[in-house]
Amino acid sequence: MILTEGHLIDTDTSSFLENLTRIATEQECVIQSFDARYIAGKSHLTLATEYSKRAFKRGDSIAKDPAIELLLYASGRRQINRAMEMCITPKTTDVVIAIYGEKETISSDLLQELILPFDVINPTKNLELLCTFFDITKQELEVSSADIESLVLERVALLNLSK
Repeated sequence: MILTEGHLIDTDTSSFLENLTRIATEQECVIQSFDARYIAGKSHLTLATEYSKRAFKRGDSIAKDPAIELLLYASGRRQINRAMEMCITPKTTDVVIAIYGEKETISSDLLQELILPFDVINPTKNLELLCTFFDITKQELEVSSADIESLVLERVALLNLSK
């Protein structure tokens, strides 16, 4: 799995998503983009990718589309409409793109034409949004020795239990 992060070059969301779909189809890869504000760290998407791939391998996936399954695991939710909050919108400027498949390196290279590579994952900056989205309370943060990324990873792992 490869993570690509950066600023959107073209702010036309539809065009960007069409290009992602084209690359995924041509390169036979799974590609899912996320608004970077909702990503708690690289291990967040690494774990979500591992779980979604495993669900498809076992035949117990929630979604029929591997990219949607990845989105569900990343969100820690079974409801697609709620998970979609993590997706890019016309207001999104920073994205994180997860890619996996046999031609993931080629796909990642092609994506470099669509984004300006830059480190955009910043869970500290987006703490309030992450807490709200993942239902992490202030009390949980205060009593736990875990950081926000670890608490989000817990939410991702808990999706397996709710199946």
